[in-house]
Amino acid sequence: MSNGISARQNDESSITRLAAQRQLYRDVSRIEKINVIFIVLPIVFSLIQDVAGWAKTASCIIALAILVFSFVLDNWQKDKKILAATIQQEFDVYVFFMDWDCKLFGIRKNLNAEIAKASKNIMVNEVEKETLKNWYRVETDAMTLEDGIAACQKENCSWDFDLRNRYRWFLIAILVIFIVVQIVISLLNEDLVKEFLFRFIIFSPVLNWIIKTISGINRDFKRMESIKSSVYSTNKKTMEELMFTQKYIFENRKFLIKIPDWFYYFFKDNDEDREQRALEIKRL
Repeated sequence: MSNGISARQNDESSITRLAAQRQLYRDVSRIEKINVIFIVLPIVFSLIQDVAGWAKTASCIIALAILVFSFVLDNWQKDKKILAATIQQEFDVYVFFMDWDCKLFGIRKNLNAEIAKASKNIMVNEVEKETLKNWYRVETDAMTLEDGIAACQKENCSWDFDLRNRYRWFLIAILVIFIVVQIVISLLNEDLVKEFLFRFIIFSPVLNWIIKTISGINRDFKRMESIKSSVYSTNKKTMEELMFTQKYIFENRKFLIKIPDWFYYFFKDNDEDREQRALEIKRL
């Protein structure tokens, strides 16, 4: 007997919401790419300092300006992420056949105009639209509604946690290598304190971005720990308990660090295969 998850997640309104949230997260990624381009500019200027004496000073000024401008980009990203998270929450609440509890999820706003605008490009692309179907695994459809919701919530949490952990260690490795290389270069060139400070200022936007991203992921982990303790519990869950878990998932999505698409797709097949095996074990 079907719990209705598959049918509800594949109807037109659900696909439209998924298209909107995907486009909004895509916009977040584009803003992040712009940010990365900006933080590279001071480095480019510093490379031509032997040709033009003003390049070093210009690169320092640009680096400091970019540090300030990064706060503007952060606010743009924040607004996009909150809207995307709210639309995805609407999708989940509908698919999970939950009531929108204002005490848990906040006042529900009419986002139809935002959804229509954000989803437009994807909804006219039949190929990409097709990829939004079966957002949650079809195996959950044969479970009880509560077990199906719990499986979907676990799928979201485990995938996110492992992906972020890999990305954090990737950035930590880059940060360590970057610092070691800069120290070695300074020692080999016998840089004076002034030269070292110039180098530090020039590379400060890169260091700020890496450290800020690592710190953001660490905050993600703190929020996600309480969610994991709930979704990995083997106890039978009531709808009320699932709604509280959904509240934490919703709040977490608003502030999650966006993982680059190339990194996501690199691990996508392996992690989806793992979730498939986990669901099959649960059904035995």
